[in-house]
Amino acid sequence: MKKIIHDKSFIYDPYMDWAFMLGIAAALAIVLLGVGFLVFQSSKAAISAPPSVAVGRKAPAIDAAALSAVLQSFDARAAARAALVKGYGGAGDPSL
Repeated sequence: MKKIIHDKSFIYDPYMDWAFMLGIAAALAIVLLGVGFLVFQSSKAAISAPPSVAVGRKAPAIDAAALSAVLQSFDARAAARAALVKGYGGAGDPSL
């Protein structure tokens, strides 16, 4: 039977395997660094650019009618909670 003799091919040489893996890892790291740099540059340019929307007259910061409605609802909730904390205010149980 003829013996198969392998030359120093890629699959049978562990040093070549490691060199291949390290080369792929280095190439991938370089590509990822390049993509990260491009994303950083584009985001930096987008942040430093002036706003593209023209801002008109400023709206009032607080709507007084909405604020008073919210405060009234909070007062009603506080009164209901105080009544619950006080306890039952109806007729007592005569059997006790």
